[in-house]
Amino acid sequence: MTSNGSNPEAFSWKFGFANQKGKYLTAEKFGFKLNASGAALKAKQVWVLEHGQSADEVYIRSSQKRYLATDKYGNLTCDSEERGECQRFLVEYNDQGQWAFKSVPFSYYMYGEEDNMHCKSKTAEWWHIQLAIHPQVNLYNTNRKRYCHMETPKSVEEQPQEVHGCQLIPWGSQAMITLDYIENKYAIQMCDGRYLHPDGSLQASSEGALYTLQVKSGGIAFRSNDGKFLTNIGSTATLKARNSKVTKDELFLIKDSQPQVTLTGSNGKRVSIMQGIDVSSNQDDDELSEKDIFQLEFDSSSKKWKFLASNGKYWVMKGVGVQANGEGSAEASLFELEQLANSTIALKAPNGKYVTIKMTGALNCSSDSCGDKEKFKMTILNRPIMILKGEFGFLGLKNNKIEANRPTYDAFELKQAHNGLYNFKGSNGKYWTTDGGQVMCVGEQGEATGFQLELLGNSRIGIKTADGNYLRGENNGVLTASAPEIKNDSKYEF
Repeated sequence: MTSNGSNPEAFSWKFGFANQKGKYLTAEKFGFKLNASGAALKAKQVWVLEHGQSADEVYIRSSQKRYLATDKYGNLTCDSEERGECQRFLVEYNDQGQWAFKSVPFSYYMYGEEDNMHCKSKTAEWWHIQLAIHPQVNLYNTNRKRYCHMETPKSVEEQPQEVHGCQLIPWGSQAMITLDYIENKYAIQMCDGRYLHPDGSLQASSEGALYTLQVKSGGIAFRSNDGKFLTNIGSTATLKARNSKVTKDELFLIKDSQPQVTLTGSNGKRVSIMQGIDVSSNQDDDELSEKDIFQLEFDSSSKKWKFLASNGKYWVMKGVGVQANGEGSAEASLFELEQLANSTIALKAPNGKYVTIKMTGALNCSSDSCGDKEKFKMTILNRPIMILKGEFGFLGLKNNKIEANRPTYDAFELKQAHNGLYNFKGSNGKYWTTDGGQVMCVGEQGEATGFQLELLGNSRIGIKTADGNYLRGENNGVLTASAPEIKNDSKYEF
């Protein structure tokens, strides 16, 4: 989701809308025709809500970048490239979390069933809504300007009992949230599998912990079954449902969860900012510190990466050294990431040199070639649970096979394996294997296939086997380890 702003692209939400028969509003590519006959939420069923002049006013844009509009006769069309008076709609909500769309200039409601599409109903016509985003996100309170995360317990033996909203940066898996779509509502699931209940407690069951969504000009609000909205309360910013009205305190942004990693140098020590702003490969303690973790952010224009440290600053090349005191806007903060074997990488600095390690452990941008000293083992930390979406849908488990065209997702445990590789564990307790080419979920731990995860940018990864083939999904759902190179059918949103 994008941030708030004054222009149409600056604050928007992606949704699917299903009528009372469960059929999705669909914008056809040919002739910009409309219908409500989609059986699943796919590309043609995705709509972008752009906020208008008031808190509940929206413009509704199709995947073809055309806006829904109506006229005084109730004709509903979707061929306009511009926003105008006829494209303005108000969103209304009922207690079941359904939405109705009312034309602002004509005061009639949108209705849709099969090809019968119009905007001339005098009473509200209700639609089920579904977020059209990857479900693993970070939750940001717009008023406090902080991210939500599970509290840090006093000892390692204790389990977190609450969700707080105190982090400037959503650090580690504790800040990763899965928005679980259940019975046309949403549950907020934390990284340990427990659900946030309206009283602020974390429990294993989602029963009594389902929320409906309301969009406002400043963000999105979560409404519990008893009509109270989630907010952050008190000095610890504990997340619970308290107020029956939406104010700035009840508004949140849903943001992509960026990959966070550790880097281990050829000297066997973790890269860290433990000594201050200098970035060095010098930590070998068993206990992992936040100062050893870095968030990777992809720069689409340059196809390079920025490294955000726990002090809120970015890596920047200073001379030939690396310091974590940049704002992230300078070219000196952009590093090229080269994927090597067994989850190792090499980094090419802004000066075109490879990043290497000095005898002191300090990172140095001075090497002309990539040898052992220029290799770093990269470990992804904030994805203990992995949800993957490919070109044709989510990856899911069915009859011990991993299918690549599922309309709803399955969550898989991501396990560290030997040689820097990863294993995927399914809900059936078995591991992914690629014997025979097709991906199955039938292996015991010792039989699991090891995979390398390659970061591609824009929240996508490639999944590569030890023999060099990438996982490729097909429209019929078959998932095989058969792609020699990365293409659209071998990219997975994570």
